[in-house]
Amino acid sequence: MTEQEEEEHIAMYFNAGYEMQKTEPDLLSKILSNNNRQSDAAKAMANGSQQFEVDKITKEQERIKERQIQRKRGR
Repeated sequence: MTEQEEEEHIAMYFNAGYEMQKTEPDLLSKILSNNNRQSDAAKAMANGSQQFEVDKITKEQERIKERQIQRKRGR
């Protein structure tokens, strides 16, 4: 496998982890707990899952900040 192909596979697993955390977090948890977390695929899926959580928190913080700005304007 070439380096580019390997990177594409890692990206595919990362994206799969991200999407599964969004839509099927319990299934992803089972997959990762039953899988060898040392494999590159499992690590990429776990990283994708973590990135989803970071993005979710960031979006919520942005919503809170926007609500605070709107409240201040409404005063």
